Amino acid sequence: MIGVQSDGYASWPRSFEAGAPVTIKAETIADGTTAPTTQKMFDLLGECVDRWLVVPEPRLKAAIPELAASAKLVAEGAGALAYAAIEQLAPGPLTVVSDSGGNLDTKHMASPLS
Repeated sequence: MIGVQSDGYASWPRSFEAGAPVTIKAETIADGTTAPTTQKMFDLLGECVDRWLVVPEPRLKAAIPELAASAKLVAEGAGALAYAAIEQLAPGPLTVVSDSGGNLDTKHMASPLS
């Protein structure tokens, strides 16, 4: 399993690099991923997640209108993370991406990508 976070709040990848939960400031539109890092979740994710991908915030912002236009899917920032990260994977076996969350502030649909 691959975990994905925005570079605006890459708390889990940073926690695993540090070997323990870390606290960082959230600067992302993927607010659904900004829960505090705890030891219990650190242990659970350490068992379940094989590797982490970090998506640049501009790429995440671009993914939201891309999903709306191409897939007719309204996804909030956290829900669009997996789609935004898929381009980081080399072609290979069938990959499933779970996109979810319609709790989207509509200003993200029309905002500049940078």
